[in-house]
Amino acid sequence: MRIGLYFKKDNKTACNIAKRIIDLLKKNYDTKIFVEKELSDLIKEISTYDVKKASEYVDVIMAIGGDGTVIKVFHEMKDHDVPVMTVRTGHRGVLLDVSPLELEDRIKDLLEKKFVLREYERIYAYSDRFKTLPALNDIILTPSTEFVRMKIIRFSVYKNDRIIYSLEGDGVIISTPVGSTAYSLAIGGPVIDRRLRAMVITPFASIQLWARPVVLSSDETIKIVLRKDSNPAELIIDGSLRYSVEPGEEIFIKKYHRPARIIRFHDEDEIYERVFERR
Repeated sequence: MRIGLYFKKDNKTACNIAKRIIDLLKKNYDTKIFVEKELSDLIKEISTYDVKKASEYVDVIMAIGGDGTVIKVFHEMKDHDVPVMTVRTGHRGVLLDVSPLELEDRIKDLLEKKFVLREYERIYAYSDRFKTLPALNDIILTPSTEFVRMKIIRFSVYKNDRIIYSLEGDGVIISTPVGSTAYSLAIGGPVIDRRLRAMVITPFASIQLWARPVVLSSDETIKIVLRKDSNPAELIIDGSLRYSVEPGEEIFIKKYHRPARIIRFHDEDEIYERVFERR
């Protein structure tokens, strides 16, 4: 098996865990180990790979860090269909499956194929001007940060071509089942089982107090129209990537054709304990 290691360069804990993984693999298994090329100055004497061409180099990627690290590796891979094993460096992280304390056992399980490969739906947005990278968590329409003082935006949300509501406020979140435990949950959205095929529409800070979250099948298309009398806005993909949206522009959001594939060793329903015990 060809295993690629991936972590954020400024995460010293993740770097130390990566070195421990290398030692475990070298001592006990006949595997090929690679480190992402941007990390080669931190981990030397190991072959490198390009995460943007992941399937040409590795069979599995071990993402070490937090939720942001997992999201970033899927952004970097784009359409490369490589499964990701997740190793957390902290106590939180709803996407992370493996604790550093159980590394030795889980590596053994990985190589013996004693795991479940879960596929999680992603979504993307497009307009006449752009097409976004796929989001694992959510896509957010919010006032443009180009303004020193953020102003409300005016927009309409449609299921296909049938209007759901027209709103004024700070924006709207479109989330996947995975993303339903992120920003959407923090502002009152529902928790959606990750195995469901769904999208959640969650308005936030709306002037219309009756506006409530709506859950749709992921087979539908969500259309958002930024009204001509609105201030400029932007789309934020998974909290990091930004695309400008002009008044009068139509944005379409759909299920992405490739899911994110994550290796699981534990009962996935543990997610509820982890989410609702957050402090």
